[in-house]
Amino acid sequence: MGYEKQKVRVNHYHLKQANIVYMKPSSVTLKEVQIKAPPISARNDTLVYRVGAFAKIGDKHLEDVLKRLPGVKVSENGTVSVQGKAINKFYIEGMDLMGNNYNQVTQNMPIDAVTSVEVLENHQPVKMLQGKQLSDKAALNIKIDKSHKSRPFGELEGGLGLSPTRWDNRAFVTHIANKSQLLLSGKMNNTGNDLSEETTEHIDVTDLEAFEPITSPLLTTDLVQEQLPQNRYLYNKSYAGGVNFLRKLSDNSTLRFNTQLYEDHSSRNNSIEYIFGGFHPLSLREDASMKKKDFTIVPILKYELNSANTFVSDELRVSVSKKSAITAILSNESSINETVKTHPSYIQNYFSSSFPVGNTILQAKSLIRYFDRTESLNDISDSTIIYNCSNRYAFKSFVAKGTLSTKFLLFRNYLDLGVKAYYHDNSYDYNGNTHHQDLNVIFSPSYYVKYGKRSGLTIALPIGWMYARLLPVNESIKNRGFFSLSPEISFNHAFSDEFSLGFSASIGNSNDTKPFYSPDFLRIGYRTVYLYDSNLYKNTDYLLSLRLKYRNLASMFFSNLSVSYSNGKRESYFHYDYTDSLNIIRQIQGENNYKTFIINGMADKTF
Repeated sequence: MGYEKQKVRVNHYHLKQANIVYMKPSSVTLKEVQIKAPPISARNDTLVYRVGAFAKIGDKHLEDVLKRLPGVKVSENGTVSVQGKAINKFYIEGMDLMGNNYNQVTQNMPIDAVTSVEVLENHQPVKMLQGKQLSDKAALNIKIDKSHKSRPFGELEGGLGLSPTRWDNRAFVTHIANKSQLLLSGKMNNTGNDLSEETTEHIDVTDLEAFEPITSPLLTTDLVQEQLPQNRYLYNKSYAGGVNFLRKLSDNSTLRFNTQLYEDHSSRNNSIEYIFGGFHPLSLREDASMKKKDFTIVPILKYELNSANTFVSDELRVSVSKKSAITAILSNESSINETVKTHPSYIQNYFSSSFPVGNTILQAKSLIRYFDRTESLNDISDSTIIYNCSNRYAFKSFVAKGTLSTKFLLFRNYLDLGVKAYYHDNSYDYNGNTHHQDLNVIFSPSYYVKYGKRSGLTIALPIGWMYARLLPVNESIKNRGFFSLSPEISFNHAFSDEFSLGFSASIGNSNDTKPFYSPDFLRIGYRTVYLYDSNLYKNTDYLLSLRLKYRNLASMFFSNLSVSYSNGKRESYFHYDYTDSLNIIRQIQGENNYKTFIINGMADKTF
C-alpha cells in the first residue's frame, strides 16, 4: 500500500551482480473518519467525565454541569457528593488550591474553561498511605482547557435595576499555571440571594481529627427561615469575597494562602402564631421586624509536603466575626425591643504528619485552638416588666488534641496502633465563673485486611478513659470518669468494576457538654429561659449502615442504596413549660433514648 505496481523485463537484470529495483510511491485517498470521545471513560480508579458531552445551552458555571454528571450530586449548600458520599478533596489540575472551601470554584468557574471532571474513586490523599489505609471516599479533579492555562481568565458581571434600586454584581479571576494557582472572587447583591455559601467550608470526611466543632452560641441572630424562596421576603445588602493563592515549592510540596470574607446586612418582617396544647392551652402571636448584621473574615495559611516517603501538613487559621440583630416585637399586644450581639473569634493550628521508621509508618497529628465569644441580650418592654432584661455572657474555650499512631505489616496486612489524647477547658461567665473540663485518653488498635483491588476489611477496638469535671459557682466540684470500649468494623467488597457493597458498625461513648453552664436561669430571648442541670452526663451511640453501589459507564446508569440505623442513649432530657408570659426549659436527669432508621436511594440515568 502506498506504492505503484511495476513490471520489469527479466533481461534488464544482470547475472552475478546486485540488481536494485526502486519502487514508485503513490498516494491513497482515505475515506472520511470521525473520532468521538465517550462521555465517560474509566482509567483504573478514575472516572473521566467529558464536560462538553453534558453541558447544555444556558449553563454558565461548573456547578451547572456537576449537577448533571451521573453519580455526582450537589446539595443546596454546595457540598459535592459521589455515589451518595461527600468528596474528600477538590483539586484543580491535581493541586489543592481551595481546601474545603471549593464553592468559589464550582459556583464561579466558567464552563468553557473546563475540559473534563475526573472522579478519583477510593481516594487516599496521603501518598504514602495509598494501598495501606482503606478509603471509600472520592475526590474531584478539574482539568482546565489548554487555551486557558498559564494566562489569567475570568468573568465580570453587573446588574442594576431601578424603582426600587436593585443591584447584583460579581467578579471572578483565576490564573492556573504549572507551579502556581491564583483565584480571586467577589460577589455583592441586594436581591435577597444568600452569599454565605461562598464562604462555606465543608468537613474533610477523611481526616476528622482536623475537625473540632464550635460550641453553639447561647443567643442567636439567625432569621427564621420560611418555605418561600429567600429572595421573596428578604431585604439585604450582601458581600462575599475570597483571595486564594497556591505556590508549588517542589514536585511534592506546596504553600497555600486563603482568605474568606463575608458581610451581610439584612432585614425582614414576619408574623407567626404558635398554639401549644396540654392542660393549659396557650396561643401566642408574634409580629417581628428584624434587622441583622454579620461580618466574618477567615485567613488561612497552609504548608504541605506529600511524597511517597513523607507527609507533613500544617495549617494556621484565624477567624473573627461580629453578629448583631435588632428586633421590634409585638407579642400578644406587648411591645418589646430586643438587641442581640455576639462576637466569636478563634485561632487554631492543625499539624499532621506521616513518615517511615524502619519498616513501619508513624503518624502524628495535633490540633490546638483558643476560642473566645462574648454575647449580650437587651430587652426593653413598655408594657410588661418581666420582659425587661440586660444580660452578658462570656465563653472561652481551650482545646488540645493529639494522635500518635504507627502502622506496620502483620501477616501481609496492616496493623495500626494509636494513642489519642483530648483535653478541653471551657469557661462560662455569667454572674460568676463556671468551668467544664474534659480529658479523654484512648488506645485504638485497628487491623486492615486488604484483598483484591478495591476490597478490604477494617476492625478497630478503641479502649479509653474519659474524665470530666465541672466547677460550678457556689457548689461543690463534680467529676466523673469511666472506661469506654468502642468497637468498630467496616467492610467494603467490590464484586466487579460495576457493583460494590459496604458495611459498617460502631459503638461510641462521649461526655455530654452543654452550650452553657450556670446555676442561674439564662435568658436567651424576651420570653425564653433556660436552666441547665449542673451534673455530668455521658452519651452512648450505636450505629449500623449498609451501602450498595452500582454503575454502568456504557449505559451511563448510576445507582446507590444506603440503609442506616442509630440508637442513642442520653442520661438527661429537657422539660418545656409554656406559660402566658415565659417559656421555661429545664434540663432534667432521666432516661432519654432515640432510634433512627433511614433508607436513602438514588438512581441516575443519563440519555
